[in-house]
Amino acid sequence: MSSVRKPGKKAGARLPSEKSGPSPRARAGKRVPRVLIVAISRDLNGNQQVLPLAGGFLKSYADKQLGGRVEIRTLSLFGFNAGRALEFIDLWDPDIVAFSCYLWSSRRIEDICRRVKEKYPRKRIILGGPEATGRKADLLEKCGADALVLGEGEATFTELLARYLAGRDWKGTPGVLVRSGGAVHEGPPRPEIRDLDSIPSPFSDAPVVMGIRGGGKKFYTFETMRGCPNKCTFCVWTQLAAKKPRYFSDKRIAADLARIAANSPGSCVFVADSDMFLNHPRALRLAPVFRKIAEKNGCYFIFQTNLNHWTPELMRAWNHKCFDMNAGVNSVNPAVQKILGRSYPKSLVEKKLAEMRRCAPETKITMQIMFAAPGETFAAFCEAFDWAWRRPVSYLLFFHTQPLHGTLMRARAGELGIKYRQVPPYHIISTREAAAEEIKTEGLMVLFSTVWMYAPRPRAMYLALADGLYGGSLAAAFLAVWGGMKGAARRTALEAWERFNGGSDWFPDDFQLDLSHGYAPPGTRPFLKAANGALLAAYGRYLRRKKAGPAAYVISRP
Repeated sequence: MSSVRKPGKKAGARLPSEKSGPSPRARAGKRVPRVLIVAISRDLNGNQQVLPLAGGFLKSYADKQLGGRVEIRTLSLFGFNAGRALEFIDLWDPDIVAFSCYLWSSRRIEDICRRVKEKYPRKRIILGGPEATGRKADLLEKCGADALVLGEGEATFTELLARYLAGRDWKGTPGVLVRSGGAVHEGPPRPEIRDLDSIPSPFSDAPVVMGIRGGGKKFYTFETMRGCPNKCTFCVWTQLAAKKPRYFSDKRIAADLARIAANSPGSCVFVADSDMFLNHPRALRLAPVFRKIAEKNGCYFIFQTNLNHWTPELMRAWNHKCFDMNAGVNSVNPAVQKILGRSYPKSLVEKKLAEMRRCAPETKITMQIMFAAPGETFAAFCEAFDWAWRRPVSYLLFFHTQPLHGTLMRARAGELGIKYRQVPPYHIISTREAAAEEIKTEGLMVLFSTVWMYAPRPRAMYLALADGLYGGSLAAAFLAVWGGMKGAARRTALEAWERFNGGSDWFPDDFQLDLSHGYAPPGTRPFLKAANGALLAAYGRYLRRKKAGPAAYVISRP
């Protein structure tokens, strides 16, 4: 899927919607202040049309509260084509530019902000999003921005615009850091919005609010709730004040899903809730709503959850081929769980996965596991790796552990013996239990196994090697293949790892998602060729040993 092209305009960005047009005051001859909300998307499964939900919420809420006194447009930059932001700023000349900051975009945003301030020192810049909330003054200073919104943004962003209209200072605004007079000033905390339905839907007028052109499959982000009651040490949500779950109404959810389906049948919808299924009665009520959209319009839904609290009734209700449950297992190692703020036995995870397969055989399960986790030795990771690949799941997703800004894990990094990269996405380099070279090997194991396990022929060869020579250990089979790689192929693999691990636009989890869905990300083909070539050579040696007889076998495990 690719971005829509317009005559005379380059692909790679969604233009600020021309359909919104000037406000009534602008048509009367008076130019109202202009605000541009910029989002930079990741290239997911080759889909460059990831829609800006955060920007849509900000615009719809501010439009309602300010009654057209400000003209707001949203701009989505696809495939990290961030440099084009300046072109649109030149073109439209906004008074205020706002950015949603995430792990994958904050370094680009730092560069854009500096360039905007150099060229237009009087334009104001507002930062928001998870990375802004975590980094606070550090990001504010590095971007040279004027204000940074902490946590939930709709009411705070709107108040900043209202103060701008009234000529009032931004200092003292609740929920905001303001850079002024060579210092950073923090306003008092802002309470969260209790009634989420009071935020107007960005989907009710999507072409204007989010620039969503009708037709064609797209990748939507969607919310049915906010807040998270869990205490995970690696998650920014844990540090936010809004831990008590708040919900959009069933009616609002049904209406928004119907709009998405009518506008873009067959699209993918990522439900970004912490865990939509914690409230079982509500989840049971919503199951027919999502099922109807999946069956009638072919939309595919991705959810985040912890299957450990699921009941058979809930599993049966959410049994559908268009539902993908991303199960956040993270680790089944008790030492790691203690550090992560999680606690459940491996036997419970195994029981729930087996139960899900029986009660919801059509539903996809994507199991999420961490690597480079504090508290885990290399040998323990190899054991977890073998265990994970043998589970009855549709996909596996190994996340490189990240001590994010604002998390308890980052605050305890010194105590835990964690060393991590200082630039996003803050991947762990070494821990007290695993040296840097071991963590690099864990990462390579994840990348290689992803190449091999999602294509039928390589998968069969990889499993045959593991079962035939290494007692069923996929980790040991990888180590043998890796140990046999020489010269240019090995250099290619190491270069790929450095790019994935070095704070570039490549992320290991994106690579896994892409390959698991049959898409090879741009620039990865040399690595794919090297990985498959190494496996083929190792499999050839295995067949020759097998032909030579049992005496040629060497059984080993990591």
